[in-house]
Amino acid sequence: MKSKAEAMEAMKDLDSAIHRTRRFVSIFSAILAIALILFSINMKPAMASEGGWSSYTPGTYGDFSMNYAAPGLYFRENVVYFKGKLDDMPVMPGINANLKQTTWFNLLGITYVAPQKILGANYFITTNIPYGFSAKLEANVPAFGLTLSESVSGFGELGVGDVWIAPIGLMWNIGSFHITLTENIVLPTGKYDPDNLINMGRNYTSYDTDIGFTWLDEKNGHEVSLIAGYLINSTNHKTDYKTGNEFHVDFALNQFFSERFAVGITGYYYQQVTDDSGSGVVASDGYKSSSAGVGPAVFVGLTKDIQIMGKWIWEYHAKNRFKGNWATVSLVVKF
Repeated sequence: MKSKAEAMEAMKDLDSAIHRTRRFVSIFSAILAIALILFSINMKPAMASEGGWSSYTPGTYGDFSMNYAAPGLYFRENVVYFKGKLDDMPVMPGINANLKQTTWFNLLGITYVAPQKILGANYFITTNIPYGFSAKLEANVPAFGLTLSESVSGFGELGVGDVWIAPIGLMWNIGSFHITLTENIVLPTGKYDPDNLINMGRNYTSYDTDIGFTWLDEKNGHEVSLIAGYLINSTNHKTDYKTGNEFHVDFALNQFFSERFAVGITGYYYQQVTDDSGSGVVASDGYKSSSAGVGPAVFVGLTKDIQIMGKWIWEYHAKNRFKGNWATVSLVVKF
């Protein structure tokens, strides 16, 4: 038999071994949790419209005289602010993350409307070039009690995003009615790294076919406008993730009190209509996303060819997608 002293020493050794094992398990669990979060968020699995976003950005399809522009060259600077959150994002089966995001970016729009007509419509070409000012993303995984965050600021850090170009645009003007048909291509020009939490690019090409309608009663200043689009996405080959096809509508109800001043209500509706696919998808039910928002807008004409517009969109609904508030201030100059 062991002596009492030997038994006590054995108990100490056992306690020490148990303590070391618990410490190892704790450290290993923390490392595993951190690796899981980084891998899951960076690879963006299980998300309808990968990462809770898509190439469609609410409120950027127009506001005042949405589908009408006289022939000429237009430059539009949009400063956009978004703050929102996404709860219960699946990162693995049974494990969710809660995300918060604050983003500032600029969207430069350049449009040329030709005086020549094709099929009775004015031909136009347009492009939208986004670039980031600052972005902050915070990710919390309640199952592990861990929070990660990343902040990026400065044009050189965020860089240019995915450029939109519409090589084909037609605008029919029939009295008070204005109709547009546009084919947009979203090019993967933005900086993208699957190891980063924040990316300006999405690393895939999208095709957005839009049809717009505006009724503008110039005598009484009434306007009703909408643009509906169907967005088809290609695959992000770095994550093997293909965001499902998306339907979106932007609308505006405006009242012009003069040529220089108007107020209105603007908003949007978004619905993903086909499932996400690829090995990067964890969810088995397609996990489609949807969202909608509405808010006020104001128009001020400084001169005939220089206008300032502002709008705020409050998202009252979002499923499997970031939900928050959008604020935009725009300067339009016509040449």
